[in-house]
Amino acid sequence: MSGRTNPKSAFQDLIISPNGPQKYSILHKELCKFFITLYDKEIDKLDWLKRELSQLENLSIKVFLNEDDEFNELYNKSRFKFDAIPVYFQYKKYNDYFDLSLFIKTMFNRGDDALRIALVHFMCRSSAVFTALKKNQDTLDLILLVVEYFYKLDMGDGDFIIEVNDYVSSECTPREIEWMKKASPVYFTSFYNRQCFIED
Repeated sequence: MSGRTNPKSAFQDLIISPNGPQKYSILHKELCKFFITLYDKEIDKLDWLKRELSQLENLSIKVFLNEDDEFNELYNKSRFKFDAIPVYFQYKKYNDYFDLSLFIKTMFNRGDDALRIALVHFMCRSSAVFTALKKNQDTLDLILLVVEYFYKLDMGDGDFIIEVNDYVSSECTPREIEWMKKASPVYFTSFYNRQCFIED
């Protein structure tokens, strides 16, 4: 998939007619490989990620400045970033790296329900997303926002919350977990106790 035509064709197949799970799986893997190389070309990774996130709020934002409008439109329409960015974070082993939590938290607080749902889907697709964020107070606040919104909307996808729990269990200290329980005695505490029960 070195040329420009193949990724576009693969996007169109994924969006319009994946033609069964086997073909979808093959296209998905190929596109993830392709985007690892494309993301690597971004010199300012923080600026790139801000464009990725801002595009969830404004579809007209061009994520890839060196690609044409058609390519960007297909990428935006497919929401393939939800899959490809976590794969990229895992591939590059980013840990405690991107200072983005305040940026995401600000987007979340000012956004409507559609934007908040999109952010929850992006943040909770893989624990690699939270792991890549530089851990600070804003990151803990963001965890609470995501968990509380998930429960308030009863989004129903337990896998999403399991990914958040993987991050909390591996990266947060007992003191930080206790702080989050006190800050969110209903939602976060229920979430954390539920995960502990599942693990036991």
